[in-house]
Amino acid sequence: MDDRQRWSGDGEFVLPAGFVEPYRLWFEYLKSAYADGTIEVDKAHYAAWGDAANLTFNQWWGKNWRTIFAVKARKVSVVDGDAKSDPDSLLLRVPLSGSTDALLKQVRSILAKYEIVDGRIVGQEQGQFKLVEGYQKGFLNNLDRTRRYLRLYQFWLKHADKDRMKRLDAAARDFHNWGEKRRTKLASQNWTKPRPYVDVPYFYKVYVGWLDAKRSGMQRQTGEFSQSDFEMGNVRDARRMITRDITRARKIAEFTGKGVFPQNSVR
Repeated sequence: MDDRQRWSGDGEFVLPAGFVEPYRLWFEYLKSAYADGTIEVDKAHYAAWGDAANLTFNQWWGKNWRTIFAVKARKVSVVDGDAKSDPDSLLLRVPLSGSTDALLKQVRSILAKYEIVDGRIVGQEQGQFKLVEGYQKGFLNNLDRTRRYLRLYQFWLKHADKDRMKRLDAAARDFHNWGEKRRTKLASQNWTKPRPYVDVPYFYKVYVGWLDAKRSGMQRQTGEFSQSDFEMGNVRDARRMITRDITRARKIAEFTGKGVFPQNSVR
């Protein structure tokens, strides 16, 4: 997770996760699950999402985020009377003596325990469709990896007409080439905020380099690669790790189809 400013709602409604990306990934994995003929999607569960299978995220988001994911925004306020009569509020008794800064620090410390931050909800409360409990730790700490699985999976679905071996090769090549172009484009732009990270591990370069060398009839390529990169053990390891990425992407899509997102852990 980076420090760039994130849109979290319109003031009246807020996203429990605090930014859009977790929900965008949910939408994209659901759309991929629809596209994968081997995955069964619980269409009754997702009826409120409408025609998500045939819309882009941008087309779908504006009309649906409030009813699907959002909760009403809360503002911290002083409540008179018995706090037990209003479980959504907290009654604080603040002494009128002492340092103002020290008192405010104590108030912030108390509010932090209730996960109330700047008028938005962070923590337990969620909207109609809820991210899996505990998403704040494992899932939000692995968004780059989750995006990598998704992008590779989308390329893998694109080549459904090929046999198993050629399908993986084509998906790996497309993903690697997309990543290289994306990195080049980002590097050419001026950024006042941290530049987005493009997660394309080195084993993709090794495997696609081996495919290129095989296509051209060369035993191995030099320059960008070490002499050991094209040893068959390393190539097999690279292919195994790419296969693992596809397997994990499909597992996330399977859970998504059942209404569970994200899968309990994204490693």
